[in-house]
Amino acid sequence: RHPDSVLAGDAAFRAAELLYARSRYAEAEPLYQAVLALGAGTPYFAPAQYKLGWSLYLQARYDDAAQVFIAILDAELPAGAIADDPQQALASVDRRSAEFAGDALRVTGLSFAELGGGPAMNRYFEAQGEPRFSTLLYRALGEALLDQRRYTDAAQVYEAFIDRHPQDSHDPDF
Repeated sequence: RHPDSVLAGDAAFRAAELLYARSRYAEAEPLYQAVLALGAGTPYFAPAQYKLGWSLYLQARYDDAAQVFIAILDAELPAGAIADDPQQALASVDRRSAEFAGDALRVTGLSFAELGGGPAMNRYFEAQGEPRFSTLLYRALGEALLDQRRYTDAAQVYEAFIDRHPQDSHDPDF
C-alpha cells in the first residue's frame, strides 16, 4: 500500500523470503527483483540478488541463474588479477561476502553443467560476453566434475576453454 516507504525494500524482501521458503520461486522472483531495483544501497540488495539467482536455478532457468551469479562474482571478486584457482580467488574476497561468492561460483558451475558443460559456457560467453574471471569458472566447473568422477564431462569443459582460448597459458594444464 505504500510503495514509496523507506520500508518497501524490507517488505518486498521478507515477502519474497516467505514465498521462497514455500518453494514458490516464480512468485518470489519479482519481489527479489523489486528489491534489486532499489539499488545497491539497500541492505537487502546482496541477499535478494543471491536468492533471485537461486529462485531462477530452482525453476530450471539456468541461463538466467548463471547471469545473476556471474554478476555476484563480478561484484565480490576483487578487481585486478584474479587467481585462476578457486580457493585462492575466494580467499581474496571480503570475509563477510565469502560465503555468497563461494556458493555463486559453485552454482554458476552447476548451471553450466545443466546447460551442457564447457560448450554451453562457450555459447553463453559468446552471447553475453566473457567475464574477467572466466578462467576461474572453467577451472571450478572442471574440478567439480572431476570430484564427481565425471571425467569425460570435465575433459569437455577444459577442451571448451582451449577451443575458446587457443593460445592461453592455461591450455597445457587443462
